[in-house]
Amino acid sequence: MIVVDSISKRIKDKIIYSNISLSCPASCSYLLVGANGVGKTSLLKTIIGLYKYDSGLVSICGRQVDRNFIAPGNVGVFFDTARMLPHNVVKESILFYASLYGKNHSDVDPLIKVLHLEDEIEKKFINLSTGNKRKVSLLISLINNPDLLIWDEPFASLDPEMCRELAELIKSLRAQGKTFLISTNDLYYGEEIYDKIGFFLNSKTIVEKSKQDLAEQYPGKSLHDVYFLIKSEAEENQ
Repeated sequence: MIVVDSISKRIKDKIIYSNISLSCPASCSYLLVGANGVGKTSLLKTIIGLYKYDSGLVSICGRQVDRNFIAPGNVGVFFDTARMLPHNVVKESILFYASLYGKNHSDVDPLIKVLHLEDEIEKKFINLSTGNKRKVSLLISLINNPDLLIWDEPFASLDPEMCRELAELIKSLRAQGKTFLISTNDLYYGEEIYDKIGFFLNSKTIVEKSKQDLAEQYPGKSLHDVYFLIKSEAEENQ
């Protein structure tokens, strides 16, 4: 469903990516893990056509991401917080986004409940906590019932209870055949939800492994421990 094949990008003298590849098949929950600043968010934005690349190939849902690319309607995207009018009531903004997809209040009510926003929707967006602003943005990414969800750090700023429930929501949607590409450094919850993982080690290296691969190669090791082992192995081989 997502293919990144040997892409490279340079801004002036800085290499953003060099010959980077990954593959996220349909009905897979793919984690992208790496240090702050390595380029995870930039790569996700490249995949959905917000950032351009110099060489290689990116395709999503069978369509090449090029200068004329428009993200298909079956994709839900989450980056930090949605661009909302700060003094609008949350409910009004949610219903506005819903109307863009031909949805109404009955379609978003279940999402409001599952993200525990019942007490927030009558407030102005500017008055929400950081965590609740992010929950509203996650809700908006789900309104169109997308087949593919691309989320950047969805667990950040959420309380432990909501992190747990978000992990359960991801597993539930994954069981329905949804595909996820999620960047996260929360390996505790990431361990529960992934089928495949890309360890984004530097601008030139993404090491891809399936859950089965890691179970066989690093038996009994947590995902947190495996990350450092793979990072160390890659540095030794440079």
